[in-house]
Amino acid sequence: MRLRSRLHWRDESVTRGADLEVTPPDPPGDRRHMLKILGATAVGAVGASLVEASPAGAADGDPVVMGFTNTCTSTTFIAPSAGTGIYGIASAVSSLLSPGEAAGVIGDSNTVQGVLGLSTIGNGVTGETSGSNQAGVFGFDGSAGDTSFGVAGVSNTGVGVFARGVIAPLYLSPSGLAGAPTTGAHLPGQIYVDQNSVFYKCVAAGTPGTWVPMYSVVPLLTPVRVISTPSGGSNTGGLIGPFSPDGATHTTSVLTGGTTGIPDIAVGVVANLTISANGGTLNGDGFLTLFPGGTSNPGTSSLNSGGDAFATSNGVTVSFGTGPGLGTLSFSWQGGGSPPPCQVFLDVTAYIL
Repeated sequence: MRLRSRLHWRDESVTRGADLEVTPPDPPGDRRHMLKILGATAVGAVGASLVEASPAGAADGDPVVMGFTNTCTSTTFIAPSAGTGIYGIASAVSSLLSPGEAAGVIGDSNTVQGVLGLSTIGNGVTGETSGSNQAGVFGFDGSAGDTSFGVAGVSNTGVGVFARGVIAPLYLSPSGLAGAPTTGAHLPGQIYVDQNSVFYKCVAAGTPGTWVPMYSVVPLLTPVRVISTPSGGSNTGGLIGPFSPDGATHTTSVLTGGTTGIPDIAVGVVANLTISANGGTLNGDGFLTLFPGGTSNPGTSSLNSGGDAFATSNGVTVSFGTGPGLGTLSFSWQGGGSPPPCQVFLDVTAYIL
C-alpha cells in the first residue's frame, strides 16, 4: 500500500484511493530486473528519437520548411501579400565564407545563378549597407576563367548596369603596374586602369590582346613656357642657344613637375613651337624636329623655315621620353640652303594623361 500511495502522489491523473495492481519489484541485484531496466531505457530512447526526429523537407509544391533541406523539381515561390519575402540576417560564419565573415543571404550554384532576382515593377535584387568600405551588393568570381564575371548586368530593353554615387558614379581600382595588361587572355571591350590612372581599352582579342590607351588632354589654366634657349634669366629647359643647323640632338632637362603645372605622370604635351634666327632672318630650307627625349631622331619635321622671316611657329603634339629620358624632350635643327643658327621656344597649353 505504501507503493500505491507513492504512485498516487506522482501521478495526479490516478484517482486517489483507487486500488492498483502493481507487480512487486524484483529483488535488488536480480538480473531480470536489470534487463527490464535496460530494455525500457532502449525503448524510451527509440521513442524519443522518433518524437524528436527532424521533419523531412517539403515535398514538391509544398510550403518551404525553414531550417531543413528542401528539394523540388519545379519552381517554388515565397509570395507575401506585403513586406519582404525573405529577409536574411546572419551572425554566424557560413561555410561559404572566410572565417569572421557573415551574410544575410547566400546563393550558391554549380550550374546556374546562385541568386536570381526578377521583378516586373521594381528592383530584381536590392543590396544595402551602412558599413564603411562595404558593398551593398558584392560579387566575387573565384574561377580561373577569363570570361567569367563577379557581377553581370544584362537588359533586353534598357541599361545593363546603372551606377550613381555622391562621391562618384563608378570606381575602377587602378592596377599596381604602369601600362596595359601584358598577361592573360582578353576580349574587345574590356577596360583597364594602370597605376597612373591611365585608361586602356582592348580592341582585339588575344593573349594579352591589343590595348589602346585612352589618353586625356588636360588644358592648363595658363600656358607655360617650358623651353626658352636664349641666355639670361628667361632661359628654361636647361639648354642655351643658338643652335647650328647640323642635325645634332639637344635634350632638355625634365619638364614635368615643379612650377610648370605639368604633372610628373603626364605622357606628353600640346604646345606651340617657335624658332627665331637669333636676330637675323630664317633664310634657307631649315626644319626643326621635336621628339621624345632619349629616343632616336625620327627625321620628321615639326616646323619649317624660309621666306626670310625673323621667326616662325607651329602647333605640335609630342610625347615625353620614358626611362632615362622621362619627362624630357629632344630637338634637332638642320636643312639645306644654309639656314642660320636658331633659338627655340616651346609654350605648353595642355598636357596629356
